[in-house]
Amino acid sequence: MAIEEALIARLAGVAGGRVHWGWAESVSPTAGPYVRLSWISGPRDYTMSGPTRHTRRRLQLDAFGLTFSAVRSVADAARQALSGFRGAVRGVRIEGIFIDNESTGQESDAGSGADVVNYLHRHRMDLMVHYIE
Repeated sequence: MAIEEALIARLAGVAGGRVHWGWAESVSPTAGPYVRLSWISGPRDYTMSGPTRHTRRRLQLDAFGLTFSAVRSVADAARQALSGFRGAVRGVRIEGIFIDNESTGQESDAGSGADVVNYLHRHRMDLMVHYIE
């Protein structure tokens, strides 16, 4: 199993399972808060004899919703599921997950030609994910 699937499994109880990789274009914010995951960076470890299997990548987790309290609740649940976690998830060995930064804000979900604009609350969490490939 890939690390992406392992992280989805860790977040299964967050936002009613509304957790997506990349842009969640088909997700309606009126149906409830949701989470979007994206890799930001991912340096690999090397020794003089070549690459190791240890990987350290920065994960950006964005929680979106129509109310601040809904987004805060989702962010708290995601933090509980990921922060400080170490162990195996469906065959993927996670060495540790650590929060590096958090911020809150707002943005609109208006696309081109959108008839309805939803102003969404957003909580962003940057996490360092250490795992064995």
